[in-house]
Amino acid sequence: MPPLLDVRHLTVEFPTRGPAAPPLTAVRDLSLTIASREVLGLVGESGSGKSVTSLALMRLLAPQARVVGELLFAGRNGSGRDLLRLPDEEMRNLRGRHRADRNVLQVAGPESTGWGTGPGRAGQEKRNADGNRPQASEVGS
Repeated sequence: MPPLLDVRHLTVEFPTRGPAAPPLTAVRDLSLTIASREVLGLVGESGSGKSVTSLALMRLLAPQARVVGELLFAGRNGSGRDLLRLPDEEMRNLRGRHRADRNVLQVAGPESTGWGTGPGRAGQEKRNADGNRPQASEVGS
């Protein structure tokens, strides 16, 4: 069975000021494979390219970003289409079909941790009976 996502030699660069200035390389020669039903976590220091990698995979970077490599996505039919070469409309449709329906905080239940906002709680913070925000030692108790 082919991998669900096969990233080959992904490089992402952004232009810098000045015509002679070299581009800023945010991701250099990244390759990874994700099998169906497999979960991958991107871990790294601040500024190491985690968000840029994720946005490049979804083709959501600013137009001035230069993205090269292959992003082979098998999808439901296992065809291994290169996401970098799909027409914009097809990519939008693909993102819409395969996005998560809930964010992690809603699934985990923010009420159980006291952090975040859940359904119907946008902008509201958890408060104690006296109306004050809980201290870190009180959260989850």
